[in-house]
Amino acid sequence: MYFYYIQHKLEQHIIVQRLMTEFELKQCKIKEFITLI
Repeated sequence: MYFYYIQHKLEQHIIVQRLMTEFELKQCKIKEFITLI
């Protein structure tokens, strides 16, 4: 039970990190786009 809880938390953390990196990548692309204009 406890192990399952830890695994679940880890999965959530990985999902959040993935979302953050995707968001940061989008922000970088937007910044590049703005500098190009």
